[in-house]
Amino acid sequence: MKTTIAANVRMAQKYDTDTTKGCNVFCEDENDGLNENLVGPVQLVIGGALEHFETFKTYAKEGYLPGVFELSVDITRGSGGKAKLTLLGIKDPKLSGIKKVTETRPDNAPGKAA
Repeated sequence: MKTTIAANVRMAQKYDTDTTKGCNVFCEDENDGLNENLVGPVQLVIGGALEHFETFKTYAKEGYLPGVFELSVDITRGSGGKAKLTLLGIKDPKLSGIKKVTETRPDNAPGKAA
C-alpha cells in the first residue's frame, strides 16, 4: 500500500556493502499514549535507496534536517509479519512550507566567543 506521511526525520544513514546498499531514515514522534509499554518518543526506521541519502544530505546542508518531511512510502509486510516501510520519494521542504532548523545556544556554549 502506497501512502504519504509527515515524518519527523532525525537523521539518515547510508550503507554500502558488497551485497547490499541503501539508506535508513530515522524518524521520531511523541508516544502520546499510543503504546503504554513505551516511555519516551517512538522511533521509526524507513528503508530507502542510496540516492535518498544524497537528497537528505543536501537538505541537511540547507538547514532542513532534522525536521518534518512529507514522505511517500510503500507499506508491506516484513519478516515476522511486521510492517515494513520503504521510502519512495521525498517532497522538497521548500514546497511544503517547512521552516529551517534554527540553531540556538546559550552565550557560554562551546564554539561561541565569551
